Amino acid sequence: MSDTIHTILKPYIEGVPVIHLTGRSLYDLDVIPNSDQILQLKDILHDHALQEHQLLVLSYSLAAGPLISLDRTSQQVFRGLNPDVSSRIRDYLINKGVNINSYRSQNANDFLHAMRSLFGVAIDECTIKLAGKPIKFCILFEFTEHLMPKRQGGGQSDPQIIASEATFLFANSERLKDCQNYVILNGLENHVDNLIIDELPMVKLAYPNKDAKEIFLRTLRNKYNQAVFEQGLDNTIVANLTCNTPNKGIERIVRSSHFVNNKNLGNNIIQAGLLTEQKQRDIEILSEGTLTLLNTERVKNVELKGRNISHAWSFLKRCAEGIKENKQHTPLNVLLIGSPSSGKTDLAIKASASSKVPFFQMNSPKGQYVGQTEERSRKQQEILKEMYPNIGFIDEITEAFPMQRSNSDMDSGATASVVATLLTALSDKSRAGKSMIIGTTNCPWRIGSAMLSRFICLPVLSPLKEDYPAIIQSIIKELNNGVDLAINKKDLNKASNLFYKKKISPRLIRTAIQNAIGMLGDFTVHTVLFAAEDICEQDVREVNSMIYADYCALKITSSKSFLPWFDSTGSFDDKYPFPDYLKKVVDSKTGSINRQNLSVEIDNLKDKVNV
Repeated sequence: MSDTIHTILKPYIEGVPVIHLTGRSLYDLDVIPNSDQILQLKDILHDHALQEHQLLVLSYSLAAGPLISLDRTSQQVFRGLNPDVSSRIRDYLINKGVNINSYRSQNANDFLHAMRSLFGVAIDECTIKLAGKPIKFCILFEFTEHLMPKRQGGGQSDPQIIASEATFLFANSERLKDCQNYVILNGLENHVDNLIIDELPMVKLAYPNKDAKEIFLRTLRNKYNQAVFEQGLDNTIVANLTCNTPNKGIERIVRSSHFVNNKNLGNNIIQAGLLTEQKQRDIEILSEGTLTLLNTERVKNVELKGRNISHAWSFLKRCAEGIKENKQHTPLNVLLIGSPSSGKTDLAIKASASSKVPFFQMNSPKGQYVGQTEERSRKQQEILKEMYPNIGFIDEITEAFPMQRSNSDMDSGATASVVATLLTALSDKSRAGKSMIIGTTNCPWRIGSAMLSRFICLPVLSPLKEDYPAIIQSIIKELNNGVDLAINKKDLNKASNLFYKKKISPRLIRTAIQNAIGMLGDFTVHTVLFAAEDICEQDVREVNSMIYADYCALKITSSKSFLPWFDSTGSFDDKYPFPDYLKKVVDSKTGSINRQNLSVEIDNLKDKVNV
């Protein structure tokens, strides 16, 4: 028996008569254990329930009404039995008022009648026998979120209210326990009426892990043997790329490759990028839009140059490797703090790319209905846990999430719920070595002390003058598809001095060179010099904003060794070229921060910045 089917039937074996089943869809695909067949989970459940437990699955949905699949399930069970068993079961159900296999959409009256009839079957003891034992029924209500939806927006219709109350009363029936039938209410988590959710035990089906996915892939590739994967994409690698998501997506991709190649319609080769795109779609759906799987290929040609960012990179890279190697001492949360365009986002993505674990952008869980925000917050954290190991990423954290507790209740507690859920997740020590959350900000003063205390604060200061040549060269190489431009030292220094004098950040340098390429039509040394001469000097408020952000980063840095003028052992580098604004707050002989001067400088700049 597969783990998924065992999970569904385990409560029945333990004497539980009714469950709320959620998680993985019963219409997802899986391999029948000890076979080379791939079927929907619902069909595998039909077969196994009948073979092992004499449980005949009777399903119901608004679209099709009551359905029983006597003609497809486990024909060997019926082989050798009295040929009228099938018809006797049908007659029994019809006598109970169950109009089976009519394939007719249900109106409100049909729905309530069918539900009461099916409940009547569940609290009755059928005397028809299979293999010498009385047959039992597994009544599967599908799409329960449509039958008994959670009250939100416009509320519930009268039939839906009646259905919720009837199910509640039915679930508490002693007669149901005695008859040993099984009832499954299958629906989306947190979308079913609370009366049902609070009363019934919830069984959540997990999506296939790496081992289960690899078994599925072997069977899938045998079935669609004309499918072609790009070189190096073996079952283990594909399983790693697609684990913890439905099997339907990979099945569609493999089947498409098989049929295109088999009919000589082209050369359909399955590439890693296509599998990643499918997983991105799956994650967005499963998380209700609260998570986005990010493609780290965007930083493939990005080189992090500069003394300040390299210092931060060495620490963050070790953290990411700790997640890859499941090291329990790895920090749970890291906050990258620094001025706009100092490279914080690229730094986070590069760290994740080096670890080769999934990298998820955490989006705001705010919803439009009462209670929706709370549900989506929980969903976001649940999916992250199901996807271990991983790195969660919140870019511009103060804009994406509320960062402080508030006494106001302007949104019925939604903001407070998001803050509480995030605080709990950040403090969850069970994540150690399995998941890390990286945030970025250039506005740390907007973060409350309770939130800030849960992060290791790592400064990413603005680049030094001496860093500009290497930064420009790395940008040229990135824009030139990984190829260096033959630029001599004199021209490189000229461009560097111009960009630095105008206080142009690395992001704006990239933009300036791109603009110059567009205007001049080519990419040469002259293009770079033209970009440096053509770009306008930064506004004084923008320059002040950069300095202000760096000061704020210094103010809340977690460790002295995180400062770029100290090494990892805490030893001071007296050769560090402090720019003038840092000399105002840092002792250039010891590297110590003068907290009093720092506070004064921050106060002086507060009204002179764009933040």
